[in-house]
Amino acid sequence: MGNAQRAFQPNAPRRCKLPASRWSARSQRHSDRGCARTPRMEALGAGQDDVAGYLRARLPARLPMYIAMNRFKVPPENADAFEAMWLGRESHLHKLDGFVEFHMLKGPIQDGMVLYASHTVWASEDDFIAWTKSQSFRDAHKGAGKSKSLHSGHPQFEGFSAIQHIKAEVMA
Repeated sequence: MGNAQRAFQPNAPRRCKLPASRWSARSQRHSDRGCARTPRMEALGAGQDDVAGYLRARLPARLPMYIAMNRFKVPPENADAFEAMWLGRESHLHKLDGFVEFHMLKGPIQDGMVLYASHTVWASEDDFIAWTKSQSFRDAHKGAGKSKSLHSGHPQFEGFSAIQHIKAEVMA
């Protein structure tokens, strides 16, 4: 019987032979040592019959994050003007429901072009889609045709839904 199949008993003694002080902060499971419990589970308390059920009850069904990216290929001689255009834009994204953050990224030169990516994080894909149907979206993109001379071809759109999110641990 594997660890995920064992019943989770909140008050049962730990099956892991390591003392709690030695449990890994990064990898809280000790399946390789036969332990199906974690210090975090002990701290949160019980309520489910097994580890998987316990975790499902405490995690959202879907991670609430969507990343929308547009990739641009810019000739090196246009890089300064392209960056100035983006840095000089007035943005209203921070006022929108579901908007989390925006990054304009500069990458390496590849095949004679400087790679750039606009990277926008939204609380959900629905929030992103709502923005694309809004007047705010139309206003933000009304001058997009003017920048075509600065980059090669059309921007390549890529949208991603989060399946995992790991944050840095806060050290006290």
